[in-house]
Amino acid sequence: MIVHSQFRQTGYLFNDNRASGGTVEEADVTTCAHCQRILLKKHQTFEGAWCGRCGAPVCHQGPCAARTEARGCLAFIAQVELALTRQYHQQQNARILGI
Repeated sequence: MIVHSQFRQTGYLFNDNRASGGTVEEADVTTCAHCQRILLKKHQTFEGAWCGRCGAPVCHQGPCAARTEARGCLAFIAQVELALTRQYHQQQNARILGI
């Protein structure tokens, strides 16, 4: 079993809205492993749920946490690979059929 740090692939948000009368917003951030939504980290906890299978944070406001509990893990990179594989197979079938 490989265990990764919960702090991998984290970033920093700096949003300066002072020119429009706003404030400066600063926060540590990471992304949802299933939909790539930006999640704010506060006090070493994530704004959301945690996927035990891929060991990464998932958003709780979107469908990711509910989908993870119901159907299991479907990480973003796995979704991209699945779409690329389907596209490749469609192109190969079209080439074989002469379409």
